[in-house]
Amino acid sequence: MLSFVAGFAVLSAVLGASSPESAVPDVFRNIELQQVIDLTAAYTRESLKVVAMNIGEEPVREYFLPLTYEDASKLAALEAEDDVGSLRINEVDSLHDGSNAYFSVNLRQPVAPGEEIEFTVGRAFIAKTQPYPRKAEQSEQQLLVYNGSRTILSPYKSQKQTLTIKTVTQNIYDVEKDNRQTAKSQQLGGLATFGPFNNVKPFTRTPLTLQYENPLPQVHFPRLDRKIWISHWGDAISFDESYDLQNVGTELKGSFSRLDYMRTSDGRAFSLNTAAVRQLMLSVPSPARDMYYVDLVGNVSTSRVQTSAEGTRLEIHPRYPVVGGWHYNFTVGWTNPLGQFVHKVGPNRYTAAIPLLTGPEDASYDEVSTKIILPEGATNIDFADVYGNSAEVSTVYSYLDFQGRPALDVVHRKLVTDHRAGLLLVSYDYSLLAALRKPLILATAVFCVFVTAFYGSQINWSL
Repeated sequence: MLSFVAGFAVLSAVLGASSPESAVPDVFRNIELQQVIDLTAAYTRESLKVVAMNIGEEPVREYFLPLTYEDASKLAALEAEDDVGSLRINEVDSLHDGSNAYFSVNLRQPVAPGEEIEFTVGRAFIAKTQPYPRKAEQSEQQLLVYNGSRTILSPYKSQKQTLTIKTVTQNIYDVEKDNRQTAKSQQLGGLATFGPFNNVKPFTRTPLTLQYENPLPQVHFPRLDRKIWISHWGDAISFDESYDLQNVGTELKGSFSRLDYMRTSDGRAFSLNTAAVRQLMLSVPSPARDMYYVDLVGNVSTSRVQTSAEGTRLEIHPRYPVVGGWHYNFTVGWTNPLGQFVHKVGPNRYTAAIPLLTGPEDASYDEVSTKIILPEGATNIDFADVYGNSAEVSTVYSYLDFQGRPALDVVHRKLVTDHRAGLLLVSYDYSLLAALRKPLILATAVFCVFVTAFYGSQINWSL
């Protein structure tokens, strides 16, 4: 079973043997690099602690981080912080070579020669692990494969490097070149530690292929469509979110047995039954009302709402267990008070702060499409988000609309649960006249109907 995986490790060793010429100035020496890779979720989280010294002759304010092009194509989130707060981090296109993409961390202040700095980099990746074998029987375990490097890729020489990998269970196997499975000697619980590695040269990559057991569902959403309606007359903001759910874990070989699922899905023995999606917990902004949960068939009654001091959680259950390779489409919606998200910032000027995501825990997204529908008559519309995306303006017609409602369409790609803290900011003008236009037009129309009916009743229509 492991011949394919071991073959990949040999190929990776060949590809990673060379070190590219770098345009990065050799001004830092890594005193210590500590990397923690978290494989417990449906996507990969990485935390890198950097302790470095300026070995140059001038103050330096930029620290460069490389990523292989393969990893960069799967990158969903990237951030850096020191003991004070967040640090700005940017991609540097001019440094890209044939092997790596480069990112610069803008340090809080210039680092003097001989001075040390310390900061942490957080990264999240989509589809960096995959099931192997790709298919299995319903009673078999779900095994995943992670391909990476024992050493940490850096353009600077490192005095010391250590790597720690977290998994759900203790069953972690290091696939060696001679096709042997070796449980790590420094493995404790769901942790596997590699290193320390001393005096590591720049751009050193030591291929690592791990096969590990993961009994949890691998929740992924190829697409999420969101519609957010802002109503000043109704003093409400309504959310409608349509999810395309896919379990990207080990695919089921053969047919699905409901009887076997009922017997072995209690978690006492790990199998594809425990790796099926049986429920999802969505965080909904409080206070929420008028919640609904439907799929392509119609209303789904297997849901419940949990309210606590931390917020509202909507627990939903699909109509069937979503095993590896299966899809399930569903829609959830709710309504919040308008003042919870929309605030008046000036005469006739409003700003709406919309959550970027409200989905379940430990999930990844290929594409999230958000349509923010403003009240009819809104003008001077501005949009901003922290990721620099732009929005297209369109027009949506709803009940009793005369000129249509302005709507903003924005698309985000490669998102993960960690992006739920992000906000979409929309500012617009909405005057009292614009708010009264529709009821005045409706009142005038009703008045004209009554006047017409009154005078029509005074006419003798008989011949």
